[in-house]
Amino acid sequence: MVTGARQVGKSTMLMHLAAAENRTYVSMDDAKIRNLARTDPALFFQTYRPHY
Repeated sequence: MVTGARQVGKSTMLMHLAAAENRTYVSMDDAKIRNLARTDPALFFQTYRPHY
């Protein structure tokens, strides 16, 4: 988890790090994604796992 002040580059930093490491970046800003993670964590991880 990354916390900090608004609009200082937290999401941008994580997107760049994820891309460099071939990892998946998922934002919890979308209510549907957030709800899926909360109600069905197994399906959330199955849906958003990286596909190598």
